[in-house]
Amino acid sequence: METNDPEYSSQIRAGGWWTLGRDKIAESRADYWVFVLKGFGMRLSDFVVIEPSELLKRLDRIHGKTKTIQSYLWITRKNRCWETRGLKNQERLEITEDHYQNPDRDFSDYLNNWSCVKTINGK
Repeated sequence: METNDPEYSSQIRAGGWWTLGRDKIAESRADYWVFVLKGFGMRLSDFVVIEPSELLKRLDRIHGKTKTIQSYLWITRKNRCWETRGLKNQERLEITEDHYQNPDRDFSDYLNNWSCVKTINGK
C-alpha cells in the first residue's frame, strides 16, 4: 500500500517506514526514541517521541514478538498518528476518515510531544 494512492494522499500529511530490531528496542539505554516523519506536501517534519519500553509493548501487541519489526507510521491531516503496517484497506480508509479505533495503534499522544524533554531536564 502506498500513501500516494489518491484515496489516502489527500488525508495523510506524513508517513514513514522503519525496520526495527526487537532486541535493539528491548536493550535500548535511551530515555526516548524519536521517529522523524517528513511531510509529503508541505515539507514539514513531525516527530513521534516515545519511551522504548512503551514502543516495544505496543509493537509486540500489534505484530507479535518477532525478531524484526516492520512499522509504518501515518500522520493524518487531523493531527492523528497511527501504526498502519498490516491493516486492511478498509481500516486504512477509516484512518483517513478519522473513524478508526485501536488504542495499541494510536500513537497520537506521542506526536510532537516534547514534554519529556522538560522531564529529563528536571523542569
